[in-house]
Amino acid sequence: MMKTMDSYDDRYSGDNNSIDIDTKFFHKISDILVEAANSVSNAWEKIAIIINQVEDQSGVLVGVMLCPFIVSDGQRYLGNWMPEHFNQRLVDTLAEWQQRLVDGGYKNWTAMFFGMDIVDFRYHGLWYPDYSPGGGRWRIHEDEASNWETFEAGFGGSI
Repeated sequence: MMKTMDSYDDRYSGDNNSIDIDTKFFHKISDILVEAANSVSNAWEKIAIIINQVEDQSGVLVGVMLCPFIVSDGQRYLGNWMPEHFNQRLVDTLAEWQQRLVDGGYKNWTAMFFGMDIVDFRYHGLWYPDYSPGGGRWRIHEDEASNWETFEAGFGGSI
């Protein structure tokens, strides 16, 4: 049985610093991604999302854009593989994460790569934030090939 954030939240002591905030939300995002992947495949190998902040014309943060990936049974899927309710949970959780960082006066990421794979029957999570304007190396591209290159870079160049 997969461990959920409910038990983690019971031990969580609060938003004492940005590491506490990031750790709490790393686990929440991990749980959502694994649940989403398990809901569509029992043979997934890697899952990931590229996340970009969305700002309005005046530079106010208004949300996030997601580019989800899954590799399952040797097949690669980008985009609409994730059921909508998981997508919405991700958006809501990412908004809360960003708000906690802003409220705490901490530097907020502008984009990130967030991936999970299974190694020796254990989940392995990767989180690479970027703080550059425009998303830096984790910017979501218009073309699928560029987004797959970003996915591969997040996992160290191999899928």
